[in-house]
Amino acid sequence: MTLETDALEPGTPLNEFLSQVVKILTSSAKDKGYSDGEVNVYKNELMGFTSKNFPGHALGEIVYKAIRYRSKHNPQDLVKIAAWAALQYLEDTNESKISS
Repeated sequence: MTLETDALEPGTPLNEFLSQVVKILTSSAKDKGYSDGEVNVYKNELMGFTSKNFPGHALGEIVYKAIRYRSKHNPQDLVKIAAWAALQYLEDTNESKISS
């Protein structure tokens, strides 16, 4: 298996991991008010409020989940870390959308 192609095929561990990240971003994140289901956090007032008033919130979540993973070894924490990293990436690359 090569990372460039085969690793993303359905049924592979990496594909399953990425599918779980997308599921968090589009369902449970949506349920919590972090996403509108289109993986666009900027249309959501809660994420905009959090980003403006608590900069780095996603990074704090990542650190918390990493510490928890270290003690419990629950792979779901790694999925949550990736989802929070994706939200932070979106925040950093679309900052003008948050401030408007």
